[in-house]
Amino acid sequence: MENVNYIINRLITVRRTFLNSRLKELGISSSLFSFLVEITQHEKLTQKELSHLLQVDPALTTRSIRKLMDLGYVVRVEDEADRRCNYISLSPKGEEIRDKIIGLNYEWFKLVSKNADIDELEGALNTFKKIIINLETEILGISSISRQPIDLSIPAEREGL
Repeated sequence: MENVNYIINRLITVRRTFLNSRLKELGISSSLFSFLVEITQHEKLTQKELSHLLQVDPALTTRSIRKLMDLGYVVRVEDEADRRCNYISLSPKGEEIRDKIIGLNYEWFKLVSKNADIDELEGALNTFKKIIINLETEILGISSISRQPIDLSIPAEREGL
């Protein structure tokens, strides 16, 4: 059996290289990509919600949001009802790159799934989910991943990409 650590590390490295090569023109690194994906998929999010969705430390979220604000892609908007709460959303400049960010996710999916049928993909993703659930349960005492089946369908508007 192949070394699972090597396979996971290789997958991460190749994805990082893929994203960095396509995001370079925007001045964005792969480390900010997941933040942008979540922000593009939600009208507005608090930093706490963003940290929870991505399962990252709030300090990392703060630094990443600051970088995205400095680049002009996101804005922080104070909640009128609760001034202690700030929402993060795309700026007009961020709206201009929304389709590119979403498109990169689909491009990656097409590359990953190129020589595999849907059953193989579902099996692999469900195995990854089991591994994460096992590790999180053993190490953290909790699991952040739902045990629900994974939806691998591609929206109709992305079929031809």
